[in-house]
Amino acid sequence: MTDREPTAAERLFVDELCQRVDGFDLWFGQDADGAPRVTVTYLPGDGDRAGTHLVLTYDGRRLRGGWSAIAPAWEGEAAPDDLLDSASRHGLRLDHVEPVPAAASAVDWLVRETGRRAPAPPGPVRAHVTALISVLAGIVALLALLFLLCMGPLVIYRLLFPDGPFA
Repeated sequence: MTDREPTAAERLFVDELCQRVDGFDLWFGQDADGAPRVTVTYLPGDGDRAGTHLVLTYDGRRLRGGWSAIAPAWEGEAAPDDLLDSASRHGLRLDHVEPVPAAASAVDWLVRETGRRAPAPPGPVRAHVTALISVLAGIVALLALLFLLCMGPLVIYRLLFPDGPFA
């Protein structure tokens, strides 16, 4: 498959997909009619389906997914509908779908087919909470360091000289 620059819809689809799952390969190619499409492959490598790929294709409006025993090297030879069994219960077939819902459906399908759990997508609230916790942890660490610097010598002195003038 030839690599080319992704369309805006493909870029949005891939960005959403990358935020939710990892471990896949992708190509930006075109079909026999010259229409652009992105192909995503995932090789589970275990279980009953060892040696087969999970393949997703998205062209900005149609999302197809299925298992394939061969790597998807069909540039201009055949449509994904001809090579993927997207209509079976293990397939994925959506028409007229926008990039973000397509990515969400693709993630759900990948998780269902592989048995892997997808991490929760990071939300703005979650990012702010993580940043706040990091700042608070830094402040606590700084206060602990200051306490040890100021009180540490006195504590050591009291341990060494229990009957000294500061006892």
